[in-house]
Amino acid sequence: MEPKYVTQGLDPKDVFTLFEEISQIARPTGNPANQKAMIDWVEATLQAKGVKTRRDEVGNLFARKEASAGYESAPGVLLQAHVDMVCAPNEDIFPLKLVVDGDYLHADGTSCGLDNGMGVALAMALLMDDSFAHGLIEGAFSLNEDTDCYGAINMKPGYVQSRYMISLDDESWGKICIGSAGAEAYTHILPYGAEDIAPVLGERAHIAIRVSGLTGGHSGYSIHKNQANAIRIAATLLQQVCDTLGDVRLVSIDGGMADNAIPMTCDVKLCIRAEQRESLYNLISRMSDTLKQQYEQTDPDMTIMVEDTTAATSGMGVFDTETLAICLTSCLNGPLVYHENEDGTKEIQTSSNLASIKTESDKITIRTLSRSSVKAELESVTEALRMRFLVFSSDVESINHSSALCWQPDWQSSLLKTAKEAFCQLNGFAPEVYAPHCYMEGAYFAQIHGVLPIALGPQIDGAHTVEERVKISTVGKCRDLVVKIISALSTER
Repeated sequence: MEPKYVTQGLDPKDVFTLFEEISQIARPTGNPANQKAMIDWVEATLQAKGVKTRRDEVGNLFARKEASAGYESAPGVLLQAHVDMVCAPNEDIFPLKLVVDGDYLHADGTSCGLDNGMGVALAMALLMDDSFAHGLIEGAFSLNEDTDCYGAINMKPGYVQSRYMISLDDESWGKICIGSAGAEAYTHILPYGAEDIAPVLGERAHIAIRVSGLTGGHSGYSIHKNQANAIRIAATLLQQVCDTLGDVRLVSIDGGMADNAIPMTCDVKLCIRAEQRESLYNLISRMSDTLKQQYEQTDPDMTIMVEDTTAATSGMGVFDTETLAICLTSCLNGPLVYHENEDGTKEIQTSSNLASIKTESDKITIRTLSRSSVKAELESVTEALRMRFLVFSSDVESINHSSALCWQPDWQSSLLKTAKEAFCQLNGFAPEVYAPHCYMEGAYFAQIHGVLPIALGPQIDGAHTVEERVKISTVGKCRDLVVKIISALSTER
């Protein structure tokens, strides 16, 4: 007889059974309304097992399981996960078709929703488990984390009474997350007076410079690699051309795509004196060789092309061109501050990404994204960027268009100590403690509900892609670890 569940026989049974049921429910990230069916199912399943639930104004679900007899005075523990998932290759993938392949579980040709469906399944299983003594256990199931943290950002106080939080939204078994970077995304608008260069077209050469072939990458996960930023490379070329040739007018500079991506391409168009054309070509050739050598390890496919282009009728003035080049080459960009761990290794703590630049008829629009797990450092970086672009003009406007809270690591927290001890007892070695350079919902729960958070989870590879998979043997280990942490915390009074 065909088994009802593909995951039948996998351990822990309750977690994998719940995950397979979750996999039948459409819950694409993007619009929180599309996750209501998932919230409805989680709530009904928990209520059927006697777990109390309630929803907040935006639709997040909170669950509550009272303490075991004799453990009423123990500190509460909140288990947290988000219900949405990134759908790949598109949203038309439900119900997911799960495949067991040795020690791995994945979906057939699509993303698997392990981020964070497995976290939801783990939290639900523990809320419904009566096999161990515990203090208060609460659950929080939030909306739309993968798009904009809509659920977490819009939470209100009063739904959580726990002292501690274990987020189950981590994908690296053997690690314990104790912090994450906040972020500030700014749009800087630099107005300028375009000059008419038509009267001197016959005396001018119009040149296009293109920087391309850079490695790029996520500005949180890859910024520590010191890769080349195409806008910064283009600005370096522009500044050198200005310093060497003098009478240079910028026609346009355009590069970058997304705030969280290190720019891979940038295009510059210039207007120079015709007699300086050969000098410019030679200068760019020499600088190209130098820059390629400088970045040969991180950006081996860097290409810098220069060619004549169609004549323009207007451009930026000489002084504004030189000032813009200085601003772009001197503004904060890349890794800025590192944190040294107990074992001597270093992790990126603060960074900034010169994300995109666009030229319009009378203004330059620049977008930056700065990150830090330390609030004061994040504020300092964003203010430094604002002040740097004011060098271009006192009329520059810097607009904050997106923010994420800092979750500042507490390397000495009592929860971390308990979690490390529990991990060592179960596995015979110490876990790695880290703070990723991206934002996580733990920051919002810590601020809004006053909980002390950590994050952990089973080993998940390829999240958000068709290669997404979980290492089956780590799921039970993760569950055992959470139970042991809760049990240890239940002895606190």
